[in-house]
Amino acid sequence: MPELSDFENVLIEVGRLNRAQSRALERGKIVQSRLRAAGIDGAQALVRLSYTPEQIWEVIADYASFPRWMHGVRDIPSVEWTTAETARVAYVMQGPFRDVRYTLIRSHQKPERVRWTRHSGDLAGIWGGYDLMPETAGTLVRYWTFVDPGFRVPAPVRAFFTSRGIEQLLASARNEIVRRHGDM
Repeated sequence: MPELSDFENVLIEVGRLNRAQSRALERGKIVQSRLRAAGIDGAQALVRLSYTPEQIWEVIADYASFPRWMHGVRDIPSVEWTTAETARVAYVMQGPFRDVRYTLIRSHQKPERVRWTRHSGDLAGIWGGYDLMPETAGTLVRYWTFVDPGFRVPAPVRAFFTSRGIEQLLASARNEIVRRHGDM
């Protein structure tokens, strides 16, 4: 089974974005990239927000609110804090044909980053994280995830759900941050 570090090693740093991606990021657009590591497809999305890491953290660590604002989340039936920095979070996600249930172990380094790995559930593997990188006028946010469904999914279908899903998820997080803290 791959380790979280296998995926962290392929994340694209801002300095390695192409010119068009850099310009889009400067204009406040969500910039995404498809990734592959350990034979598993993934993606990352970057966006610059004019909020502090603490304001963003307030949203991305508020698990009870996920079903209200996070794209695709039907329910968070349980959150169990195993340490001050680690939570076991159960998800019910809206899937294309049926709900998908899984539990993640989420590790927190407030307010810089969250990492997660699959604990149990319908999918064979899930790895991902948020990185909140303070800048002069706000925060650069990176969301990334790799998903192994545990069964064969045609490449065009995987690509569609990965790229569309990651952009929708980051857009819904941005909308919730604006709702809570006002438009900055």
